[in-house]
Amino acid sequence: MAAMPLVGSAVEVSCDSMKVVLDEGNFCKVRRVVSAGGVEFAATRWQDSLFSLKATRIDDYEKSVTVEPGKATSCAVMPYEGGVKIVYTGLGEAVEKVICTVKPDGRKLRWNIGAEPKTGWAVEQTAYPRILSAERIGTTGEDDAVVAGNAKGGLTRNPSGKGCYVSARMPGSLVCQFACHYDDSALFYYAAEDGSSLILTLDGDIQSYLEKQLWDVYESSK
Repeated sequence: MAAMPLVGSAVEVSCDSMKVVLDEGNFCKVRRVVSAGGVEFAATRWQDSLFSLKATRIDDYEKSVTVEPGKATSCAVMPYEGGVKIVYTGLGEAVEKVICTVKPDGRKLRWNIGAEPKTGWAVEQTAYPRILSAERIGTTGEDDAVVAGNAKGGLTRNPSGKGCYVSARMPGSLVCQFACHYDDSALFYYAAEDGSSLILTLDGDIQSYLEKQLWDVYESSK
């Protein structure tokens, strides 16, 4: 298990069960998540930014800004415990720097993030890593299922066929802090295993028809 250096203009990190490829351009997105058997877990048409922070003024709670990697003026990538560490700086008025890590741990990839707010600012919310799941696993979505750790209604079968939206919060309806998308051949598992008392939110959707329509509009407007 090792983090490969720059592959063209991207970075790869592998564990026993999968590999992740971070995109070029300040490594601000996940390009691919691929199982050891070659199954694509991440959407290939577009991805959200790798992280998103909400920073708020300590003396004015109504003043908040969003911090994302695309805003960074510089980015340094270095080896880290068999994976990589990415340090983003020049992120604007609220945050001095953000440090993201991803490293292998057996069959898992472990992701961590740290932010250094500037004087007078506090980081209020953190979303990392942001990975848009593939519409389906394999060639068909009919045998797919999405499971989330909700108190009720956590199972959706054939999510790409009928649409699937998951939104839950801990403390609240998210009683177990995980979600997964799987079929008979592979499983993409996503969880917060930090054991902290922080408020946790799970948000995601699989809406194949809406995605297709939005993509068609984008394609026709280029």
